[in-house]
Amino acid sequence: MKSDERILGNGDFVEEVLKQADDRLDHRYAMRAKGLDFDGIVRHVANLLNMEPAHVLNRGKEPRT
Repeated sequence: MKSDERILGNGDFVEEVLKQADDRLDHRYAMRAKGLDFDGIVRHVANLLNMEPAHVLNRGKEPRT
């Protein structure tokens, strides 16, 4: 039975949580290996939506965002 003192739950739950965390790290490293970082993704989204990169991150209820 797998356990981790940082995660409450039975062994199956702990195993699933650790697997998901590992998958997210793998995905993040794969993106970085392709040269994608947060700023690059923001620029790409801004380009797709024909808006300024700063507007992609704006908070609020403006219709454009």
